Amino acid sequence: MNFYESISVFYDDIFPLTDAKLNFSKKDLSVPAVILDIGCSTGSLAQALGKAGYQVHAVDKSPTMIRLARCNHNHENAHYATMDMMAIDQYFPEDHFDRILCLGNTLVHLPDEQALLRFLKKVKSLLKPDGEFRIQMIHYDMIMRRDTLGLPAIETPGLKFSRIYQTREDGRINFNTTLHLKDDDKILENTIPLIPLMKATLEGLLLEAGFTDLQVFGGFDQSPLKDNSIPFVCIAK
Repeated sequence: MNFYESISVFYDDIFPLTDAKLNFSKKDLSVPAVILDIGCSTGSLAQALGKAGYQVHAVDKSPTMIRLARCNHNHENAHYATMDMMAIDQYFPEDHFDRILCLGNTLVHLPDEQALLRFLKKVKSLLKPDGEFRIQMIHYDMIMRRDTLGLPAIETPGLKFSRIYQTREDGRINFNTTLHLKDDDKILENTIPLIPLMKATLEGLLLEAGFTDLQVFGGFDQSPLKDNSIPFVCIAK
């Protein structure tokens, strides 16, 4: 069982939808715009956007996440599909979306920079001429300044989710997690490799893919990006 399959039923408890995330996703976007949510997980954001009047296509590589989305976060305006993010151009037409979202550290699951560039070109082709691509991930410039960095644990009455990022010799980074389920004292440990996508690298790839007017922030509230910011947020037009 892979990382996301193992935590899927606890995902909404670990990463609940926040007003800040929802507001960032729909800010300055008129209803009824068409949105693509890439890496939608359990669909809580897609459902909220659907309720707000947007037409949302939400995709995730995990069949379990999509089943949970259809079961728990179903709305007539939210359409879910199991899909590899590299296949989006095979299922959706060009110039179709007003906004494309890739949140929740999804982007860095691609294997290398070449794949990232191909993906960004696909995203651009699916956006309308005045469309926007909105990204949120971890601020890897901050992560890579240290060999090992523990992010703040996420704790609820029923669980504790601990996170460690650790560098690798091949240039990628391991995301090591421990999920402690308090009721039955069960522990789930996982490791998944990610690309430590630095700010300058991402900006260069976005420009090469044809995006312009790049803006970067230190959170969904669009506060300034600082050296110690944990989130990294980007808007590309």
